[in-house]
Amino acid sequence: MKQVSIIIPHFNSVKLLEKLLLSIPKYNDIEVIVIDDNSTEGIEKFSILKKSVEFEHIKFLMNNTGVQSAGTCRNIGLKAATGKWILFADSDDYFLPGFYDGIQLYFQSNYDVVFFNTTSIYIDTKEKSNRHMKYEKLINNYFYKNSLENETKLRYQYGTPWSKLIKKELIDTNNIMFDEVKAWNDMMFSTKVGYYMRKFVVVPTTIYCVTRSKGSLTTTISEEVIDSRIDTFIRYCNFAYGNIPKDQRKYLELTGLGKLIMVYKSGLGLSKVMTINKKFKKNNINILDVKYINPFFVIRKIMAYIKNHIKERKYYVG
Repeated sequence: MKQVSIIIPHFNSVKLLEKLLLSIPKYNDIEVIVIDDNSTEGIEKFSILKKSVEFEHIKFLMNNTGVQSAGTCRNIGLKAATGKWILFADSDDYFLPGFYDGIQLYFQSNYDVVFFNTTSIYIDTKEKSNRHMKYEKLINNYFYKNSLENETKLRYQYGTPWSKLIKKELIDTNNIMFDEVKAWNDMMFSTKVGYYMRKFVVVPTTIYCVTRSKGSLTTTISEEVIDSRIDTFIRYCNFAYGNIPKDQRKYLELTGLGKLIMVYKSGLGLSKVMTINKKFKKNNINILDVKYINPFFVIRKIMAYIKNHIKERKYYVG
């Protein structure tokens, strides 16, 4: 058995995938699994990369299920993985130098999950992005103050699979899988990992860099993507109300206003907003939280949104 399996879904990003693979050392206790999601670009380059001596130690798999999504690819990777631990990466990101030295310290530990820090950059300018900051805040808040609020947010708001060393036994025992959907395939996976983990540790060391580029799924707004995000958010809320104690739920954002704003921003029109609002009402999801009554809170949220929107808008495509 390998110590760690690194699972990487890939779609149309051969050049960046190569950079990611080169950031992973060739050690006997590391298993690297790349699952191609039926790429339509760079097919010849991908074929050459697979046959390269440089990457002959890597398992290259194909998504032949007929369901195209990163979630499907990750599930394929999980079934093929033989490592004691699982580490996820996206094909357009990369690991930082020395990351292995950080993770290998925990290979013999009895933790279910080990959280590490993440950074992010804009791929065109190499300037620091803000895509990682939400997760950095969750890590640092818990590291410096182990409160119920900070633990709850770490468990249930760290919605991506990056920078988590997850014991495969936890995943297999609780049958945790990724949603095979267009967007937010990882939210419920991460939520269930947070729910089922018993012993975990937070390490402020930064091991992973997320890149931000125009046209990536996180910056592409379409009705299919919007519907996928909304349906996933509803499942998240239903899971929270069915499983997470009330004294912890109060720290989570289980209201729909932000999602309605997301729908409105997408340009799909007020009729779409009203349709989503009806879905929320049907699933007993409130639109507003009482904290929105505080005008200072609302002003801070609006100013933060405007600042972020101005910086990020060139990366969004319709």
